[in-house]
Amino acid sequence: MIETFHFTQGMNRRKGRLYLDEGEMYTCDNFSMEHEGVLEARTAKTQSNAIDTDSASIINGIHRYIDSVLASSRANCYGTDAQFTADGVTQPTFNYIYQRDKDASSWSNIGILAGNSRPRFADYEKFIFAVDGESKRAYIDAKEYEWGVANPEVAPIVSVSAVAGNPDGTYTCVITFVVEFPNGKQYETAASPSASVSPSADEISWDNIPTCPYSGDELVIRRNLYRAVSGTYYLVATISDNTTTTYTDNVSDTTLQTKTAYSTTNYSTPPTNPVDVLTYLNRVWAVKDNTLYPSEAYAPFAFKTTTSMVVCKDDEDIVGIIDWADQLFIATKERWYRLQGTDADSWAVRRTFADHGAVNRHTIQKTKQGIICLDYDGVYLFNGYTCQNLTELKLGRDFITGLDDLSVCYSEYDGEIYYLYYASSGSTVDSCLKIDFTHGHPNLQMYLCDYVDAHELHLESSTRYQVLDGYEYTVGGTETIDTTVITRDVAFGNIGKLKNLRYLYYDIDTGGVDVTVTYYIDGTASSYTETLNTSSRTRKRSAILPQEEGYRFSLGITCADAQDVVIYSPWVLEATPVGD
Repeated sequence: MIETFHFTQGMNRRKGRLYLDEGEMYTCDNFSMEHEGVLEARTAKTQSNAIDTDSASIINGIHRYIDSVLASSRANCYGTDAQFTADGVTQPTFNYIYQRDKDASSWSNIGILAGNSRPRFADYEKFIFAVDGESKRAYIDAKEYEWGVANPEVAPIVSVSAVAGNPDGTYTCVITFVVEFPNGKQYETAASPSASVSPSADEISWDNIPTCPYSGDELVIRRNLYRAVSGTYYLVATISDNTTTTYTDNVSDTTLQTKTAYSTTNYSTPPTNPVDVLTYLNRVWAVKDNTLYPSEAYAPFAFKTTTSMVVCKDDEDIVGIIDWADQLFIATKERWYRLQGTDADSWAVRRTFADHGAVNRHTIQKTKQGIICLDYDGVYLFNGYTCQNLTELKLGRDFITGLDDLSVCYSEYDGEIYYLYYASSGSTVDSCLKIDFTHGHPNLQMYLCDYVDAHELHLESSTRYQVLDGYEYTVGGTETIDTTVITRDVAFGNIGKLKNLRYLYYDIDTGGVDVTVTYYIDGTASSYTETLNTSSRTRKRSAILPQEEGYRFSLGITCADAQDVVIYSPWVLEATPVGD
């Protein structure tokens, strides 16, 4: 009597071991399944550049755009926990932002975010925008800026000069701030409050022209002066510094009307403390509460007060946003919405047919098959219309419902594998579920991994950025990797008949390390184990196995240092019936 074991279908925890399909495993930890029918230890990681090695800090994000790499690190405010406890408050935390150039090895602390949650990043026009629910920042390489330039709050003083000149009539006058960033991008604010003047063929004196309080490295700040003719503001002059507070205006109406007209009406800053950010339709979109805020096209600092959209009811806040299949989708914890239209004149928010939403914005990823996200009872695939629970059939609902804290979960997707990082108990992330789409949906493979990190795949260069315990890691090198496989139970065609095991036929290359095979009989590990150690691929029959009776049998294959171990399918177990 023989039974075969293939290692091809990943892990299934929803069924009992006896009911697993051929190729499914009850446990599959720290393996990759890149090659059909072959189990190899996950890729080794090698510690490289230090980012933030303080024991109280946690690297919670890493992001690359063009030639700049950012990492965020949640850290404690200065002072001991006991000092804050004595004052009756919890020790505050925040996010440090570190940066390095893509080819550099050292990281620099370039800024800080007031919140302590995992930041969200979006790239546009040589900016990286970062939000964490309590801050909003823009980065250009190693330079940090507040995302948003406040409009002038004070009107200039304009008066009739004692010198004869061209202006003749009653005018309103305003100023704007113009900020030029070191990447060459420029932003002009909306206008200040207006001031009036009525010259009679006299020059106009501008005084107390407001200066711009916005600051940052390598900025060029100017002020534009506008005067209205026939209801339209035209550019009188540009003051090329941020210090001069006076100007003499002698521009005639005819000349003024040939100048640039004021065009930044209703411009404002992004919402205060947004929780998510995304680039879509050449705009940067921000989320706060139940409202969606788009920037103006090609102007990531310009948000109009007239174009924000309420997506859902007041007690149904937006969890996250993502673009997929040339559309923008908006997730709440209850459902998914879709943005219809291409501009402010045609935009409308429509509810989809999906009866599940996303519980955590950091688990939302897009794939060729659809959008993947975590909900209360599983990892779901949203196809733009409806949702399907991906993990229910292989892991059961209690795999997710049994977790203590879904808010700490986060994910990455590298084009083939969806990585869900989670806390197996409590709130400390210590585990990773991999959902492998290599063979397409619905032929998914799932397996577990102990390497928990901040992880990003930079698509343009196919470079993986991974961080663990304050250090950056590279792919490859030497690492001690602990692996475990527990196979399905086999009954040799008759669950009601007692059997004795006789031989194991195995196919393995252990790479010179010990691999332990444990025999499970009716769900209990036998006291007999077998150690395999080979220097090359070996197909072999074991010695005759001890006579232990049972109805169903499975294998456990473990290795404490499995970096070079390769397990080939199939393995074969031979048994003889008792009493025949």
